[in-house]
Amino acid sequence: LWGGDGIGKPRGYSNSGVVITVPKELNQGAATISRLNVSKMRARMTPAQYRRAIWMVNADALPQLDELAYGQQSTNSAIYNPEGGFGFGVLLGRPVMVSPHSATLGEKFDISLVDWKSYRTITKARGIETATSMHLWFDLGLVAFRAQFRVAGQSALTKPITPNNGANTQSPFVTLAART
Repeated sequence: LWGGDGIGKPRGYSNSGVVITVPKELNQGAATISRLNVSKMRARMTPAQYRRAIWMVNADALPQLDELAYGQQSTNSAIYNPEGGFGFGVLLGRPVMVSPHSATLGEKFDISLVDWKSYRTITKARGIETATSMHLWFDLGLVAFRAQFRVAGQSALTKPITPNNGANTQSPFVTLAART
């Protein structure tokens, strides 16, 4: 669902034309996540999609999120709460999920705001197809098993949404630009 190219596998959201990449802040340090980054990311998602969205982060990003909770400014506590969600906290009111599929800290896709309801999948009607063969390892008395499950997927949208009023496009898939 992240990075597939759609050839023999589902097309990941990162390879679709619907992803919005929020630029880093001027003079932002490498491998950092700021309050303004996450606020701008939230602003690029439609309100209806934001109600269902979750933050997808790499485990390397958790110390940066902790800085948003325990930093010097008293307003930071409203940005990130390390309790709740999927066990990794809540960022701007939406759950945080840690995934090894997210890029490492400082790279594009290390933190993304995603509405998975906007990703569509379809499976083959017969479900999982199985087969066995005793011929492969007949001389060893072994049986080989095979299972196939056919699935396709891609974003429900092909490009970002242009709102009636507002300067910026919106999308169900928003990520932060690389900060290297």
